[in-house]
Amino acid sequence: MLAAALQPAEHAEELGRGFPGTRVVTSIKPDTNWVRVTVTDNGPGVPESLQRNVFQRFTRGDDSRARTAGSTGLGLSITRKFVEMHGGRIWVESEVGKGSRFLFEIPLRAVAQANAEEHA
Repeated sequence: MLAAALQPAEHAEELGRGFPGTRVVTSIKPDTNWVRVTVTDNGPGVPESLQRNVFQRFTRGDDSRARTAGSTGLGLSITRKFVEMHGGRIWVESEVGKGSRFLFEIPLRAVAQANAEEHA
């Protein structure tokens, strides 16, 4: 399964939950030492004031801790922990009104180790 993930790929999907018409494109690009995964959307973007905290638990796009609509604010925090557990890094590039790019890189050694454990 992980070997297939190392093949350069791109996938696009229309997501209507929360923001109808939002297009999300994912890509996986390996290089010599890293695998980079990018998730790009044309949604509302993340305000600069939230970008430094977007990977913290319960951080939500509406700058609220109350869950009256939308997500719980846990998905990016869980993703950050997963990426860091594998020796990687994660970040966001975003502009309000233009969308966001969420990127993470994981060292190939971590991917190779996980692949070996999967087939053991």
